[in-house]
Amino acid sequence: MNEKEKIKQEFTECEKEVKAILEKHPETRDSYEMLYYWYIVDKFGIKNTTIAEMMKKYFEGIVFSTVGRSRRKAQERHKELRGEKRKKREERAHYIAQNMKEGDKWK
Repeated sequence: MNEKEKIKQEFTECEKEVKAILEKHPETRDSYEMLYYWYIVDKFGIKNTTIAEMMKKYFEGIVFSTVGRSRRKAQERHKELRGEKRKKREERAHYIAQNMKEGDKWK
């Protein structure tokens, strides 16, 4: 397996793990901090993790940006895993787009 294939496989595995966390812990859908916490707990069985322990795991190879990217990808593919904040942003964007189509309501 070449380096590109290895990275793709690791990302795919991370995305599966993150999707499972999003399903099991809805509070992670709007909070990267909670997502990182549960990722560490699920991956390593560490509960009540301190920031120092999390940073240690970060430097041992868990790159939190990969976890965050995996969350965005899982939420893109599975709308039911999106958080309340995103739903509200989308509703607001839809409302604004509708009003812009209807004319000069903004004046």
